Amino acid sequence: MNICFCDMCKRATGAPVPSFISVPRERVTWHGIPTVYASSDIASRGFCATCGTPLYYAGHGSATWGLAAGAAEIATTPDVVFYYDQHPKWLATLDTLPRPDFDPEG
Repeated sequence: MNICFCDMCKRATGAPVPSFISVPRERVTWHGIPTVYASSDIASRGFCATCGTPLYYAGHGSATWGLAAGAAEIATTPDVVFYYDQHPKWLATLDTLPRPDFDPEG
């Protein structure tokens, strides 16, 4: 799993901390066909046209998909960070923020 702080990944996922799980393309089975767009000269991205969920990053010529970690049901820990110089500076304040007792389920 990696975290990428480049502006393109942040915009494509709508997340301040985009993360992806590298998986060989032949190991991925889609339930439906992702909509694909060319996000740059070097890569394309897939998303669900029904709900808009970002699904993957695919470097041209790469043997792997970078599955959007938030869309995959795989528990893992990041092992690399890309473009750290572009990370949101407020991330360092997370340990100082209040933690209200909140149950998103109800």
